[in-house]
Amino acid sequence: MEEKTKQPLFTNKQLAALIIPIIIEQTLAVTVGMADTMMVAGAGEEAVSGISLVNQMNMLLIQVFSAMAAGGTVVVSQFLGRRDYPQAKSTAIQLLWFVFAISFTLAVVTLTLNEPILQLIYGHIEPGVMAAARTYFYLTAVSFPFLAIYNVSASLFRVMGNSKISMYTSFVMNVINIVGNAIFIFGLQIGVAGAGLATLLSRAAAAVFITMLLLKKSCPVSIWGFWKPKFSRKILLAIMRMGIPNGIEGGMYKVGKLLVSRLVSSFGTASITANAIAGDLDSMITLTAQSIGISMLTVVGQSVGARDRENAKRYTYRLLGLSYIGLNLMSLIVFLLKPTLIGMYGMSAEINGITNVVINYFMITAAFFWPLSFALPNALHGAGDARFTMIVSMTSMWLCRIVAAHILGGWLGLGLLGVYIGMSLDWLVRGTCFLLRVRGRKWLNLRVID
Repeated sequence: MEEKTKQPLFTNKQLAALIIPIIIEQTLAVTVGMADTMMVAGAGEEAVSGISLVNQMNMLLIQVFSAMAAGGTVVVSQFLGRRDYPQAKSTAIQLLWFVFAISFTLAVVTLTLNEPILQLIYGHIEPGVMAAARTYFYLTAVSFPFLAIYNVSASLFRVMGNSKISMYTSFVMNVINIVGNAIFIFGLQIGVAGAGLATLLSRAAAAVFITMLLLKKSCPVSIWGFWKPKFSRKILLAIMRMGIPNGIEGGMYKVGKLLVSRLVSSFGTASITANAIAGDLDSMITLTAQSIGISMLTVVGQSVGARDRENAKRYTYRLLGLSYIGLNLMSLIVFLLKPTLIGMYGMSAEINGITNVVINYFMITAAFFWPLSFALPNALHGAGDARFTMIVSMTSMWLCRIVAAHILGGWLGLGLLGVYIGMSLDWLVRGTCFLLRVRGRKWLNLRVID
């Protein structure tokens, strides 16, 4: 039998120090995303719709290398749990190059095939919406490598237990984004192009800022010397064992959402715009639960790396409970402020009505199923159970969400509400599978590192 640590790795104070900055960071990301949409709204509904469609597609591409980064940081986290700092540093450098190469490739492909990709995914959409989408797609594609560097670096600081750094960097990035929007959209009046430029500049600045901090030799997982990497087949295989299933899971999940987004685009501009606004409010509702879920990667990863499996399971249930509390508190806040929040976008009564219906449905169903579906699997990822989560997520997405959305939203004419009902069915299935897995012990006995 493997030894367990006598004391838990994380005290209540350490957990709070890890989770609270992540919540603040996620809050910044959500509020700035909402502000971004509101500021672009001044350019008209077509601009909002175009950016919304591109963001749906960008999230697919970003999710691939973000998931790769998350998988790699699990390996780093487990080395840190064993106090093997040289291997943790070596893994961090190799992970940075690995994810950068993927993001750079995706940027080149996206820049080259801009319009064909949009036409393939969304088919026939209104000319004004397509023009806005093409412009925004070009500018955001250039930012992919910068965003990849930021994501890897932020994840590395989190697994070191220093989530304040990613919070500060997120603050810098979001301030630049808002100021850029004000200058480019309202000052220079270049609309969608202004939103894209602001996004590009903010991501580039964030990448430079956080990389400079990670280069410090005093940093537990410093990337000093990254320009002369020493690649290890063993480490790269460990990164790929975690990163590739994560990437496939995240990528296929976003592909499914894109197919659903294509369905939504067939409902007309009003539904596309309502979906974009509802997406902002959905993110606000789930931000606390998502933040706690992110912390599970660090807490469970280090606990399993230290062979403290019993406490890993206790942390999982404790953090899951906190994610439920956080989600329902945010739902209450959004419910009370809903008329004001929706009204801030300045859209038509039709769009506001559709948004109100789907947000109400989202709050009710998320209160039961969302943490099980999206916070809990982070514990499985932290323990190295990436293959199981990949299989469950892909199966549930394709058999539940996509099929149900097309039947309810398209064939039965429920529109955007039908899409949301399909989404909640997906949550129910995947959440049940993840809970049953965590209640067992197999996930705690997997080996990521020797």
